Amino acid sequence: QGTLVVENEGEQGWVAFADGNLLGAELGILSGMDALVSMLSWGGGHFQFEASADPKLAESAPPWPLAGAMLEAVCKLDEAGRESLGDGSGNSESVPGRGTADESYWLPIESSTTFEVDFEQEEISRDALDKIEEAVLDLAKAGMNVARVVSVVPESEAEVQAALEGLVELGVLVPR
Repeated sequence: QGTLVVENEGEQGWVAFADGNLLGAELGILSGMDALVSMLSWGGGHFQFEASADPKLAESAPPWPLAGAMLEAVCKLDEAGRESLGDGSGNSESVPGRGTADESYWLPIESSTTFEVDFEQEEISRDALDKIEEAVLDLAKAGMNVARVVSVVPESEAEVQAALEGLVELGVLVPR
């Protein structure tokens, strides 16, 4: 458990977590996901880790897996980045870690990432899965990491990426 205090250009925020769950985040008047996304967009700053979290947060916060919260925040940053690059100017300027606006790219899930399977969500979503998603899910259940899944599934990397992202969005796969 702990609280990460982040400061950048005079702004200060915090992210608290315990037992693998996000307890809260705050930055000025922003809180929750909005605060987390804003802090992640900074790209740098000063960080201080405190090995404790406010017990009141743990009592009041609904359990939200930290990995899932971070993934959602990164997805929101990704969407904002795509929108800012899609200004109609034809500009395909490079964005650090993202390539150009015309290239597909991975969410920052490292190639070594493996997944936990939420079997309840799998049951709920099973009928809606396409063949690629089913293949990716089966390989994730077998404990394969992202790189191995991409190398085994005979579809394009972009299709495998879309399947992974879809399964994470559905809550069937949880990065660990």
